[in-house]
Amino acid sequence: FKKKTENLVDSISAEMTIFRNEVDIYPFCLQIDKYKAALGGRHNLDMTFDYHISLLKPLRIGLNVVGNIDDFKFKLAKCKYAQDFQPARRNVVETQNMQLREVIRTALKKSMKE
Repeated sequence: FKKKTENLVDSISAEMTIFRNEVDIYPFCLQIDKYKAALGGRHNLDMTFDYHISLLKPLRIGLNVVGNIDDFKFKLAKCKYAQDFQPARRNVVETQNMQLREVIRTALKKSMKE
């Protein structure tokens, strides 16, 4: 990192759904110093996971991480979330986030028992 101090993440806003034994993590953006990355994927309750990490700044490259905490494999891949976090207008991403939140909210309300 460019700064010689500790680089801590100020805040993370991630959205996820939990269904049966799977936790789906929707792509979210993380920025530390001059680096910007988008993360998303699936985490199972048996502690296996399948994530994709897209580095957006300073260069665009993707990384697939599959396995569990003790034994995981990673492979370079095409940057999957490059266009998701580079909108033509800011309002487009905010509108899509609100629509996604509304879809999740209505799905949760339908599945709740009275």
